[in-house]
Order: sequence, then C-alpha cells, then structure tokens
Amino acid sequence: MKKNWLLIVVLFLLSVNLALVTTLLIRGYNSEKENEFRFRKGERCNRHMSFEEHLAVELSLSKDQCQRIKDFSSDFMEKKSFCRSQLDSIRDIYYSQLSKENPDTIILHHLANKLGKIKGDMILLDYQHYRNIRSICTPQQAIKFDSLGKIFLIERHKGDCGQPGRPPRYKEQNN
Repeated sequence: MKKNWLLIVVLFLLSVNLALVTTLLIRGYNSEKENEFRFRKGERCNRHMSFEEHLAVELSLSKDQCQRIKDFSSDFMEKKSFCRSQLDSIRDIYYSQLSKENPDTIILHHLANKLGKIKGDMILLDYQHYRNIRSICTPQQAIKFDSLGKIFLIERHKGDCGQPGRPPRYKEQNN
C-alpha cells in the first residue's frame, strides 16, 4: 500500500515538473517571437539604443559607415527640424484664421496648400535619408536594410485610417 502511494506521489511530482518545464519552454519561445514581432513592427527591443547604434548592430556596420550615417542623420534632423518649425508657424496662422468670425477661404486654401507641400517635403526628406543610408551599405547590408527600412517607412507614413503610406513619385515638378 505504501509503495502505491509513493508511486502515485512520484508520478504526480514528475507530471507537475514536466508541465512546468513545458510551460517555461513555450513562454521562452513566445518571448523570442514577441521580440521578433516587436522588431518587425519597427520597435527597437533595446530602447536605449539610438537609431544609428541600432543600425550598426543589425547591419554590422564599419566605423566609417557609422560615422557617415551620423553625418547623414545630423543633416537630416536639421532639415526636419526646420520643416517642423515651418509647419508650426503656418498651423498657428491657419488656426488663427479659422477662429475669426468670417475666415477668408482663399487664405485658408493657400495655407492648407502650404501645409501639404511642407508635409510632402518632409516625406521626401525621409526617403532621401533612407536612400543616403542605403547608398553606403554593402549589397548584403542593403538587403537587410531594405527590410528594416520598409518597416520604418511604412510605420512612419501611415495614411489616414492606418493604411500604409506610399513612397512619393520622383517627378520633375514645374513650379
């Protein structure tokens, strides 16, 4: 009788142990998938890394490539900041015009066109920055960067209703 109880207790403990190990393995696997999913959505798993550091790790960039990307990025951020300040000032004028009793629709239309042009310029800056970084990559790095860049650009330029953004067309504009 004691042997049966002992056997039952041992089997019970083994089954609990097996269940715990299985749970840990499944959770570990899902955790890796979750990190991969986050990465695919454009999130960096290590939030303390800058964009340049993240690229350096993911693409195995050389020091020269890293420096060139930093140069590209500083120029890009300067231009982007200028565009943002222009947007802010035009939005202020737009909203002040809207708050008037009888807003001038011609001025509103003109300001809306300016806002659209600046937003378009900002999107072009993003794509040019992408192309600049890609230009210094080796062919193998370029393939990997394309997958990273696609995620970044689609997330960054989602259209209304969450639809993926489309790259701008590079046509000569006659202004």
